Amino acid sequence: MAAAPKLRIDVTMHNLLMHASKPPAPAKSVGLTLPGPAYPQYPERIKNPGLDHDGEGRRWTGKDIYRDARGWLFPNVRSREMPGMFHPTTAYLLVMKFPRWRAELRRLRRRATVVPAYRRRQFCSILTLALLAGTLLPAPAVSQEASAPEAQLREATLQPARADASAERIFAELISHNEARNAALRSYSALRSYAVSDPKGKVHAQEQVQVNYRAPDTKSFTTISGKGSPLVRQLVLHGLMNSEAETTSGKKHRDSTINNANYTFSLLGEQDLGANHCFVVQATPTRSDKYLFEGRVWIDTQDYAIVQIAGHPAKKLSVWIDKADFVRRYQKVGDFWLPLKDETNVHVRFYGNEILTIDHQSYRINEVESAQLSVRGENAD
Repeated sequence: MAAAPKLRIDVTMHNLLMHASKPPAPAKSVGLTLPGPAYPQYPERIKNPGLDHDGEGRRWTGKDIYRDARGWLFPNVRSREMPGMFHPTTAYLLVMKFPRWRAELRRLRRRATVVPAYRRRQFCSILTLALLAGTLLPAPAVSQEASAPEAQLREATLQPARADASAERIFAELISHNEARNAALRSYSALRSYAVSDPKGKVHAQEQVQVNYRAPDTKSFTTISGKGSPLVRQLVLHGLMNSEAETTSGKKHRDSTINNANYTFSLLGEQDLGANHCFVVQATPTRSDKYLFEGRVWIDTQDYAIVQIAGHPAKKLSVWIDKADFVRRYQKVGDFWLPLKDETNVHVRFYGNEILTIDHQSYRINEVESAQLSVRGENAD
């Protein structure tokens, strides 16, 4: 086998690299200098302290702040906290900058939702809490035909109360009559219609259920029909029903009964509400509790039964909820006063208003303890 040829090397370079005592010095540059600094172009301004306050062009008014917040802050918050919204960049580009794509955005929203499931559940939980505070109010038990329909429940002029009426006496009579009616009512069934909508009338979810109550602690709900958003129906409407059933059974203790421990009454006067002549009282809660309310109560002057309640929760429900106002109306069925209609208006921050409506109809009194009512009648005489 032939020997490999020796490689030629540059002897001078080899000796320089291998035997030099120090590395060679770099060549000196000739005629090359660094460029001068571009700034400051006005050195006399370096020591100028400037104005003591921002110039006129930098002052932001409330209108300017709101206009800029609509461009990026509101879409950001809504996309992160509310269901059915895209992420802020998409919301800003498609809605704020390119209006012609709004129709396409609506179509895409129906196909896909990029908000995580836990965010949707969070919003529904907030809405459930707000609606729950307006619907789980005490339902005083109730005498022959149903009261006038909603269209006839119009408030007349508030009149001064009679001389022998006092808030303490009305409160005591109300509690006494309610206890007697609650003890007498053993079982009933009814139909309820739930609906969640916006102020424009667009219904997001509807459900019709049958309610069966048996004293003292059993209330069941059977769904008959439903339509609309399955998410709202499952998390909001079913959440309300489950919470009401648990409260009735005692699994969740929420002391919201109208009694001396929870409320104080102040008499405002008398007023005709539909076919009922009522005392009008101001109910003030004794403590800050989201399951208590503050507002007005209309009490029938003959039966000492609640005809209507209008108010709001005694405690703010959530940082996301600006207000939650409710109106609950009652009707007379047989010897008992039972709910006729609930309407709760909730304003969710950065989202808008939502309205929950519950219609109670087709009551059927299945079982009555007549001895309790007869005792109450003898005592009243």
